[in-house]
Amino acid sequence: GTSDTLDLFLINESDRPHVGQVKLFMHDPEGQKQRIGVYQLPDYRTDRFVYPIARNVATPEMTQEGWHRLELMNDQGVRSKDSILVVDPRTTFDEKLTIGVASSDPQLIRTLQQWTGMQAKPFTAGQNYDLLMVSDRLLHGWRSEVEADRQIANTNDDVLYHTESWGYKNNLEYTFTGLTADTARVTLRLAEVTLKKPGDRVMNVAINGKTVLENFDIVATVGAPNIALDTTFTVDVTDQMVKITVPRLTTNYAKFSAIKVQAGDTTVAINCGGPAYTDNDGLTWRPYQQHIHLNDKIMDAFNRGSSLLLLPDGSEAAHAYGQWLSKYDLLDYDGHVGKTRASWMGSWYFVRRHPVFNGLPVDQAMKSYYQTPVQQTDGLLVKGDQIEVFAGYGRDHDRNIGAASLVIPRSKSKIILHTLPGLVDVLRHNHSGMHPHMATRILTNSIRYLKSGSN
Repeated sequence: GTSDTLDLFLINESDRPHVGQVKLFMHDPEGQKQRIGVYQLPDYRTDRFVYPIARNVATPEMTQEGWHRLELMNDQGVRSKDSILVVDPRTTFDEKLTIGVASSDPQLIRTLQQWTGMQAKPFTAGQNYDLLMVSDRLLHGWRSEVEADRQIANTNDDVLYHTESWGYKNNLEYTFTGLTADTARVTLRLAEVTLKKPGDRVMNVAINGKTVLENFDIVATVGAPNIALDTTFTVDVTDQMVKITVPRLTTNYAKFSAIKVQAGDTTVAINCGGPAYTDNDGLTWRPYQQHIHLNDKIMDAFNRGSSLLLLPDGSEAAHAYGQWLSKYDLLDYDGHVGKTRASWMGSWYFVRRHPVFNGLPVDQAMKSYYQTPVQQTDGLLVKGDQIEVFAGYGRDHDRNIGAASLVIPRSKSKIILHTLPGLVDVLRHNHSGMHPHMATRILTNSIRYLKSGSN
Protein backbone atom coordinates (compact mmCIF):
# COMPACT_ATOMS: atom_id res chain seq x y z
CA GLY A 1 0.00 0.00 0.00
CA THR A 2 2.99 2.34 -0.29
CA SER A 3 4.72 4.03 -3.18
CA ASP A 4 8.38 4.09 -4.12
CA THR A 5 10.63 6.87 -5.40
CA LEU A 6 12.80 6.62 -8.47
CA ASP A 7 15.67 8.54 -10.05
CA LEU A 8 15.71 8.50 -13.85
CA PHE A 9 18.90 8.72 -15.90
CA LEU A 10 19.81 8.60 -19.56
CA ILE A 11 22.94 6.66 -20.49
CA ASN A 12 24.15 7.87 -23.88
CA GLU A 13 27.17 6.05 -25.25
CA SER A 14 26.35 6.66 -28.90
CA ASP A 15 28.11 10.05 -29.17
CA ARG A 16 24.98 11.28 -30.99
CA PRO A 17 22.53 13.98 -29.81
CA HIS A 18 19.37 12.87 -28.05
CA VAL A 19 16.17 14.89 -28.27
CA GLY A 20 12.53 14.72 -27.24
CA GLN A 21 10.80 13.23 -24.23
CA VAL A 22 10.51 9.99 -22.30
CA LYS A 23 7.37 8.52 -20.75
CA LEU A 24 7.35 6.37 -17.62
CA PHE A 25 4.67 3.71 -17.11
CA MET A 26 3.92 1.11 -14.44
CA HIS A 27 2.17 -2.22 -15.07
CA ASP A 28 0.62 -3.78 -11.95
CA PRO A 29 0.61 -7.59 -11.38
CA GLU A 30 -2.73 -7.86 -13.20
CA GLY A 31 -1.35 -6.07 -16.25
CA GLN A 32 -3.09 -2.73 -15.71
CA LYS A 33 -0.97 0.09 -17.18
CA GLN A 34 -0.66 3.51 -15.57
CA ARG A 35 1.37 6.47 -16.78
CA ILE A 36 3.58 8.01 -14.09
CA GLY A 37 4.91 11.00 -16.00
CA VAL A 38 6.43 12.58 -19.09
CA TYR A 39 9.94 14.06 -18.86
CA GLN A 40 12.01 16.24 -21.17
CA LEU A 41 15.41 14.88 -22.09
CA PRO A 42 18.30 17.14 -21.04
CA ASP A 43 20.46 18.89 -23.59
CA TYR A 44 23.18 16.84 -25.26
CA ARG A 45 26.80 17.59 -24.35
CA THR A 46 29.90 16.32 -26.07
CA ASP A 47 31.72 13.55 -24.19
CA ARG A 48 29.05 13.29 -21.50
CA PHE A 49 27.85 9.78 -20.68
CA VAL A 50 25.25 10.07 -17.86
CA TYR A 51 22.36 12.55 -17.86
CA PRO A 52 19.90 12.94 -14.96
CA ILE A 53 16.33 13.13 -16.27
CA ALA A 54 14.28 13.37 -13.06
CA ARG A 55 14.77 12.69 -9.37
CA ASN A 56 12.42 11.55 -6.59
CA VAL A 57 9.74 10.40 -8.99
CA ALA A 58 6.91 8.84 -6.95
CA THR A 59 5.26 5.68 -8.21
CA PRO A 60 1.55 4.98 -7.68
CA GLU A 61 0.68 3.18 -4.47
CA MET A 62 1.35 -0.53 -4.90
CA THR A 63 -1.58 -2.26 -3.20
CA GLN A 64 -1.09 -5.69 -4.81
CA GLU A 65 1.73 -8.08 -4.07
CA GLY A 66 3.75 -9.38 -6.97
CA TRP A 67 5.78 -7.84 -9.78
CA HIS A 68 5.13 -4.20 -10.65
CA ARG A 69 6.87 -3.60 -13.98
CA LEU A 70 8.32 -0.24 -14.95
CA GLU A 71 8.71 0.86 -18.55
CA LEU A 72 10.54 3.99 -19.74
CA MET A 73 10.05 4.79 -23.43
CA ASN A 74 11.32 7.60 -25.68
CA ASP A 75 9.70 9.15 -28.76
CA GLN A 76 11.43 6.63 -31.03
CA GLY A 77 9.98 3.66 -29.15
CA VAL A 78 13.20 2.63 -27.40
CA ARG A 79 12.30 1.03 -24.08
CA SER A 80 14.05 0.44 -20.78
CA LYS A 81 12.42 -1.93 -18.30
CA ASP A 82 12.77 -2.76 -14.62
CA SER A 83 10.60 -4.30 -11.90
CA ILE A 84 9.65 -3.78 -8.28
CA LEU A 85 8.68 -6.82 -6.20
CA VAL A 86 6.04 -6.27 -3.53
CA VAL A 87 5.87 -8.92 -0.81
CA ASP A 88 3.24 -9.18 1.92
CA PRO A 89 4.82 -10.81 5.01
CA ARG A 90 1.35 -12.19 5.86
CA THR A 91 1.76 -12.10 9.62
CA THR A 92 -2.02 -12.13 10.19
CA PHE A 93 -3.51 -15.60 10.65
CA ASP A 94 -7.24 -16.24 10.27
CA GLU A 95 -7.31 -18.96 12.90
CA LYS A 96 -5.80 -18.93 16.36
CA LEU A 97 -2.59 -20.95 16.43
CA THR A 98 -0.67 -22.13 19.47
CA ILE A 99 3.02 -22.76 18.87
CA GLY A 100 5.32 -24.49 21.33
CA VAL A 101 8.80 -22.99 20.96
CA ALA A 102 11.91 -24.88 22.07
CA SER A 103 14.84 -22.47 22.06
CA SER A 104 17.25 -20.72 24.41
CA ASP A 105 16.30 -17.36 22.91
CA PRO A 106 13.02 -15.96 24.32
CA GLN A 107 13.00 -13.23 21.65
CA LEU A 108 11.64 -15.78 19.19
CA ILE A 109 8.52 -16.17 21.33
CA ARG A 110 8.09 -12.41 21.71
CA THR A 111 8.25 -11.89 17.94
CA LEU A 112 5.74 -14.64 17.22
CA GLN A 113 3.38 -13.12 19.78
CA GLN A 114 3.33 -9.93 17.71
CA TRP A 115 1.82 -11.78 14.75
CA THR A 116 -1.98 -11.54 14.70
CA GLY A 117 -3.64 -14.81 15.66
CA MET A 118 -0.46 -16.35 17.03
CA GLN A 119 -0.01 -17.60 20.57
CA ALA A 120 3.57 -18.69 21.22
CA LYS A 121 4.79 -20.18 24.48
CA PRO A 122 7.77 -22.20 25.69
CA PHE A 123 7.45 -25.87 24.84
CA THR A 124 6.36 -28.10 27.73
CA ALA A 125 6.26 -31.85 27.29
CA GLY A 126 2.77 -33.33 27.47
CA GLN A 127 0.92 -30.17 26.41
CA ASN A 128 -0.93 -29.90 23.10
CA TYR A 129 0.19 -27.45 20.41
CA ASP A 130 -0.96 -26.73 16.87
CA LEU A 131 2.68 -26.98 15.85
CA LEU A 132 6.20 -26.84 17.28
CA MET A 133 9.19 -24.65 16.45
CA VAL A 134 12.73 -25.63 17.41
CA SER A 135 15.78 -23.42 16.99
CA ASP A 136 19.36 -23.68 18.24
CA ARG A 137 22.59 -21.79 17.72
CA LEU A 138 25.84 -23.67 18.34
CA LEU A 139 28.94 -21.51 18.09
CA HIS A 140 31.97 -23.15 19.65
CA GLY A 141 34.76 -21.39 17.76
CA TRP A 142 38.18 -22.97 17.25
CA ARG A 143 40.35 -24.72 19.84
CA SER A 144 44.07 -24.50 20.62
CA GLU A 145 46.27 -26.29 23.14
CA VAL A 146 49.85 -25.76 24.29
CA GLU A 147 52.28 -28.19 25.88
CA ALA A 148 51.24 -29.61 29.24
CA ASP A 149 54.35 -28.38 31.06
CA ARG A 150 53.92 -24.72 30.02
CA GLN A 151 54.38 -22.53 33.10
CA ILE A 152 51.66 -19.89 33.59
CA ALA A 153 52.43 -17.11 36.05
CA ASN A 154 49.94 -15.58 38.50
CA THR A 155 47.91 -18.78 38.99
CA ASN A 156 48.00 -22.13 40.78
CA ASP A 157 45.88 -23.71 38.02
CA ASP A 158 48.14 -23.67 34.98
CA VAL A 159 46.05 -26.38 33.29
CA LEU A 160 43.12 -24.01 32.80
CA TYR A 161 45.28 -21.78 30.62
CA HIS A 162 46.81 -24.53 28.47
CA THR A 163 43.70 -24.72 26.28
CA GLU A 164 41.61 -21.99 24.73
CA SER A 165 38.65 -21.35 22.49
CA TRP A 166 39.03 -18.53 19.98
CA GLY A 167 36.99 -16.95 17.23
CA TYR A 168 34.71 -14.03 16.34
CA LYS A 169 31.04 -13.15 16.34
CA ASN A 170 30.09 -15.58 13.58
CA ASN A 171 31.52 -18.70 15.20
CA LEU A 172 32.00 -18.16 18.95
CA GLU A 173 29.67 -17.34 21.83
CA TYR A 174 28.88 -18.73 25.24
CA THR A 175 25.31 -19.04 26.54
CA PHE A 176 24.41 -19.86 30.15
CA THR A 177 20.70 -20.48 30.74
CA GLY A 178 18.40 -21.28 33.65
CA LEU A 179 19.86 -18.57 35.90
CA THR A 180 17.15 -17.47 38.36
CA ALA A 181 19.02 -14.62 40.09
CA ASP A 182 18.69 -11.02 38.93
CA THR A 183 22.46 -10.46 38.63
CA ALA A 184 25.51 -12.59 37.94
CA ARG A 185 29.25 -12.34 38.48
CA VAL A 186 31.07 -13.33 35.30
CA THR A 187 34.79 -14.08 35.53
CA LEU A 188 36.82 -14.33 32.33
CA ARG A 189 40.11 -16.16 32.77
CA LEU A 190 42.62 -15.10 30.15
CA ALA A 191 46.29 -15.67 29.30
CA GLU A 192 48.10 -15.12 26.02
CA VAL A 193 49.75 -18.46 25.24
CA THR A 194 49.93 -18.44 21.42
CA LEU A 195 50.97 -14.86 20.58
CA LYS A 196 53.78 -12.82 22.10
CA LYS A 197 53.75 -9.04 21.68
CA PRO A 198 51.44 -6.16 22.58
CA GLY A 199 49.20 -5.46 19.62
CA ASP A 200 49.20 -9.06 18.38
CA ARG A 201 45.68 -9.57 19.76
CA VAL A 202 43.23 -6.77 20.47
CA MET A 203 39.74 -8.02 21.23
CA ASN A 204 36.24 -6.97 22.21
CA VAL A 205 33.90 -8.90 24.51
CA ALA A 206 30.23 -8.25 25.33
CA ILE A 207 27.99 -9.75 28.00
CA ASN A 208 24.25 -9.69 27.26
CA GLY A 209 24.88 -7.19 24.49
CA LYS A 210 26.92 -4.72 26.57
CA THR A 211 30.61 -4.38 25.74
CA VAL A 212 32.73 -5.08 28.83
CA LEU A 213 36.16 -5.31 27.15
CA GLU A 214 36.85 -2.90 24.33
CA ASN A 215 40.09 -2.94 22.34
CA PHE A 216 41.51 -5.14 25.09
CA ASP A 217 45.10 -6.37 24.76
CA ILE A 218 46.04 -9.16 27.19
CA VAL A 219 49.81 -8.86 26.75
CA ALA A 220 49.77 -5.08 27.01
CA THR A 221 47.71 -5.34 30.21
CA VAL A 222 49.82 -7.91 32.09
CA GLY A 223 53.19 -7.16 30.46
CA ALA A 224 54.06 -10.48 28.81
CA PRO A 225 52.62 -13.75 27.47
CA ASN A 226 51.98 -16.76 29.73
CA ILE A 227 50.63 -14.63 32.60
CA ALA A 228 47.11 -15.32 33.90
CA LEU A 229 44.60 -12.51 34.16
CA ASP A 230 41.17 -12.90 35.75
CA THR A 231 38.69 -10.12 35.15
CA THR A 232 35.23 -10.11 36.77
CA PHE A 233 32.05 -8.25 35.82
CA THR A 234 28.70 -7.97 37.59
CA VAL A 235 25.91 -8.01 35.02
CA ASP A 236 22.13 -8.14 34.91
CA VAL A 237 20.67 -11.52 34.05
CA THR A 238 18.32 -11.22 31.05
CA ASP A 239 15.61 -13.84 30.50
CA GLN A 240 17.45 -16.13 32.96
CA MET A 241 20.43 -16.04 30.64
CA VAL A 242 23.99 -14.73 30.38
CA LYS A 243 25.42 -14.60 26.87
CA ILE A 244 29.06 -13.80 26.14
CA THR A 245 29.79 -12.68 22.60
CA VAL A 246 32.48 -11.10 20.44
CA PRO A 247 30.75 -8.01 19.04
CA ARG A 248 33.57 -6.78 16.82
CA LEU A 249 36.71 -8.21 15.25
CA THR A 250 39.73 -5.91 15.55
CA THR A 251 43.28 -7.33 15.58
CA ASN A 252 43.24 -11.14 15.49
CA TYR A 253 40.53 -13.19 17.17
CA ALA A 254 39.11 -13.07 20.68
CA LYS A 255 40.10 -15.92 22.99
CA PHE A 256 39.02 -17.39 26.33
CA SER A 257 40.85 -19.79 28.65
CA ALA A 258 38.06 -20.38 31.19
CA ILE A 259 34.80 -18.75 32.28
CA LYS A 260 32.94 -18.82 35.60
CA VAL A 261 29.36 -17.57 36.06
CA GLN A 262 27.97 -17.15 39.59
CA ALA A 263 24.26 -16.29 39.88
CA GLY A 264 22.68 -16.73 43.29
CA ASP A 265 23.31 -20.30 44.42
CA THR A 266 24.31 -21.40 40.92
CA THR A 267 27.94 -21.59 39.82
CA VAL A 268 28.90 -22.72 36.32
CA ALA A 269 32.59 -23.10 35.46
CA ILE A 270 33.83 -24.10 32.01
CA ASN A 271 37.28 -24.93 30.74
CA CYS A 272 37.29 -23.35 27.28
CA GLY A 273 38.59 -25.82 24.75
CA GLY A 274 39.74 -28.27 27.40
CA PRO A 275 38.56 -31.32 29.39
CA ALA A 276 37.11 -31.36 32.88
CA TYR A 277 39.52 -30.10 35.53
CA THR A 278 39.19 -29.75 39.30
CA ASP A 279 41.12 -26.76 40.60
CA ASN A 280 42.99 -26.34 43.87
CA ASP A 281 39.84 -25.02 45.57
CA GLY A 282 37.84 -28.11 44.60
CA LEU A 283 35.79 -26.45 41.86
CA THR A 284 35.32 -28.56 38.74
CA TRP A 285 35.65 -26.75 35.41
CA ARG A 286 33.84 -28.68 32.69
CA PRO A 287 33.97 -28.59 28.89
CA TYR A 288 31.53 -26.16 27.32
CA GLN A 289 28.58 -27.98 25.81
CA GLN A 290 25.32 -26.78 24.35
CA HIS A 291 22.49 -29.28 24.14
CA ILE A 292 20.09 -28.84 21.25
CA HIS A 293 16.35 -28.63 21.90
CA LEU A 294 15.54 -31.25 19.26
CA ASN A 295 15.17 -34.17 21.65
CA ASP A 296 13.03 -37.16 22.61
CA LYS A 297 10.27 -35.00 24.11
CA ILE A 298 9.94 -32.98 20.90
CA MET A 299 9.86 -36.15 18.81
CA ASP A 300 7.20 -37.66 21.08
CA ALA A 301 5.00 -34.60 20.45
CA PHE A 302 5.67 -34.93 16.70
CA ASN A 303 4.69 -38.59 16.73
CA ARG A 304 1.43 -37.65 18.48
CA GLY A 305 0.54 -35.34 15.59
CA SER A 306 2.20 -31.93 16.13
CA SER A 307 3.95 -30.70 12.99
CA LEU A 308 7.46 -29.39 13.44
CA LEU A 309 9.34 -26.35 12.07
CA LEU A 310 13.11 -26.74 12.49
CA LEU A 311 15.25 -23.60 12.27
CA PRO A 312 18.91 -24.41 12.97
CA ASP A 313 20.87 -21.16 13.20
CA GLY A 314 24.22 -21.83 11.58
CA SER A 315 26.18 -24.73 10.16
CA GLU A 316 26.90 -26.45 13.48
CA ALA A 317 23.24 -26.55 14.49
CA ALA A 318 22.18 -27.72 11.03
CA HIS A 319 24.64 -30.62 11.27
CA ALA A 320 23.31 -31.56 14.72
CA TYR A 321 19.71 -31.51 13.45
CA GLY A 322 20.64 -33.74 10.52
CA GLN A 323 22.15 -36.28 12.92
CA TRP A 324 19.03 -36.28 15.11
CA LEU A 325 16.63 -36.74 12.20
CA SER A 326 18.76 -39.66 11.04
CA LYS A 327 18.66 -41.15 14.55
CA TYR A 328 14.86 -41.23 14.32
CA ASP A 329 14.98 -42.81 10.83
CA LEU A 330 13.28 -39.81 9.26
CA LEU A 331 16.04 -39.49 6.65
CA ASP A 332 19.47 -40.80 5.70
CA TYR A 333 22.05 -38.17 6.64
CA ASP A 334 25.38 -38.16 4.82
CA GLY A 335 26.81 -34.98 6.34
CA HIS A 336 26.60 -31.37 5.26
CA VAL A 337 28.09 -29.28 2.46
CA GLY A 338 29.68 -26.75 4.81
CA LYS A 339 30.04 -23.00 4.90
CA THR A 340 30.96 -20.88 1.92
CA ARG A 341 34.73 -20.93 1.44
CA ALA A 342 35.36 -17.81 -0.64
CA SER A 343 33.05 -15.08 0.62
CA TRP A 344 33.59 -12.93 -2.48
CA MET A 345 32.00 -15.69 -4.59
CA GLY A 346 28.74 -15.45 -2.66
CA SER A 347 26.44 -18.18 -1.40
CA TRP A 348 24.55 -20.26 -3.92
CA TYR A 349 20.95 -20.96 -3.02
CA PHE A 350 18.28 -21.90 -5.54
CA VAL A 351 14.59 -22.59 -5.08
CA ARG A 352 11.80 -24.28 -6.99
CA ARG A 353 8.06 -23.72 -6.84
CA HIS A 354 6.56 -24.84 -3.55
CA PRO A 355 3.80 -23.56 -1.20
CA VAL A 356 6.46 -22.45 1.30
CA PHE A 357 7.67 -19.95 -1.32
CA ASN A 358 4.25 -18.68 -2.42
CA GLY A 359 4.45 -15.01 -3.37
CA LEU A 360 8.23 -15.13 -3.77
CA PRO A 361 10.55 -15.59 -6.78
CA VAL A 362 10.95 -19.31 -7.57
CA ASP A 363 12.47 -21.63 -10.17
CA GLN A 364 15.68 -19.62 -10.00
CA ALA A 365 18.66 -18.74 -7.88
CA MET A 366 17.85 -16.76 -4.75
CA LYS A 367 19.11 -13.51 -6.21
CA SER A 368 19.36 -10.01 -4.84
CA TYR A 369 15.67 -9.83 -3.96
CA TYR A 370 16.31 -12.29 -1.14
CA GLN A 371 19.57 -10.67 0.02
CA THR A 372 20.72 -14.06 1.32
CA PRO A 373 23.86 -13.51 3.40
CA VAL A 374 27.17 -15.25 2.79
CA GLN A 375 27.82 -16.08 6.45
CA GLN A 376 26.33 -19.12 8.24
CA THR A 377 25.47 -20.89 4.98
CA ASP A 378 25.04 -24.65 4.66
CA GLY A 379 22.99 -27.46 3.19
CA LEU A 380 22.39 -31.04 4.32
CA LEU A 381 23.26 -34.13 2.27
CA VAL A 382 20.12 -36.23 2.70
CA LYS A 383 18.02 -38.87 1.04
CA GLY A 384 14.96 -40.86 1.97
CA ASP A 385 11.47 -41.91 0.94
CA GLN A 386 8.99 -39.06 0.50
CA ILE A 387 11.48 -36.33 1.42
CA GLU A 388 10.82 -33.26 -0.72
CA VAL A 389 13.67 -30.81 -1.18
CA PHE A 390 12.53 -27.46 -2.54
CA ALA A 391 15.58 -25.24 -1.92
CA GLY A 392 19.17 -26.26 -2.55
CA TYR A 393 22.63 -25.01 -1.63
CA GLY A 394 26.09 -25.27 -3.14
CA ARG A 395 29.40 -23.60 -2.44
CA ASP A 396 32.52 -22.71 -4.34
CA HIS A 397 35.01 -25.45 -5.24
CA ASP A 398 32.58 -28.21 -4.23
CA ARG A 399 30.42 -30.50 -6.35
CA ASN A 400 28.04 -31.37 -3.51
CA ILE A 401 24.52 -29.95 -3.51
CA GLY A 402 22.72 -29.93 -0.18
CA ALA A 403 19.16 -29.38 0.98
CA ALA A 404 18.49 -25.85 2.24
CA SER A 405 14.73 -26.37 2.67
CA LEU A 406 12.95 -29.71 2.87
CA VAL A 407 9.73 -31.28 4.06
CA ILE A 408 9.29 -34.73 5.61
CA PRO A 409 5.62 -35.77 5.47
CA ARG A 410 4.08 -38.29 7.82
CA SER A 411 0.50 -39.50 8.12
CA LYS A 412 -0.42 -37.20 11.02
CA SER A 413 2.13 -34.41 10.75
CA LYS A 414 5.00 -32.88 8.78
CA ILE A 415 8.49 -31.56 9.39
CA ILE A 416 9.95 -28.54 7.62
CA LEU A 417 13.67 -27.92 7.99
CA HIS A 418 15.35 -24.72 6.77
CA THR A 419 19.09 -24.09 6.78
CA LEU A 420 18.58 -20.77 4.98
CA PRO A 421 20.59 -18.10 6.83
CA GLY A 422 18.66 -15.14 8.16
CA LEU A 423 15.34 -16.78 9.08
CA VAL A 424 16.13 -16.84 12.79
CA ASP A 425 17.66 -13.36 12.58
CA VAL A 426 14.34 -11.85 11.54
CA LEU A 427 12.69 -13.40 14.61
CA ARG A 428 15.36 -11.70 16.70
CA HIS A 429 14.68 -8.38 14.93
CA ASN A 430 18.23 -8.56 13.59
CA HIS A 431 17.91 -7.54 9.95
CA SER A 432 21.53 -8.02 8.95
CA GLY A 433 20.70 -11.25 7.12
CA MET A 434 18.03 -12.08 4.56
CA HIS A 435 15.62 -9.29 3.62
CA PRO A 436 13.14 -9.19 6.54
CA HIS A 437 10.02 -9.26 4.33
CA MET A 438 11.30 -12.28 2.40
CA ALA A 439 12.39 -14.12 5.55
CA THR A 440 9.11 -13.40 7.35
CA ARG A 441 7.08 -14.58 4.35
CA ILE A 442 9.04 -17.86 4.23
CA LEU A 443 8.31 -18.39 7.92
CA THR A 444 4.60 -17.55 7.72
CA ASN A 445 4.24 -19.69 4.58
CA SER A 446 5.96 -22.53 6.43
CA ILE A 447 3.52 -22.26 9.33
CA ARG A 448 0.52 -22.25 7.00
CA TYR A 449 1.86 -25.24 5.08
CA LEU A 450 2.44 -27.21 8.27
CA LYS A 451 -1.14 -26.49 9.35
CA SER A 452 -2.60 -27.47 5.97
CA GLY A 453 -3.98 -30.95 5.52
CA SER A 454 -2.01 -31.76 2.37
CA ASN A 455 1.37 -33.44 2.24
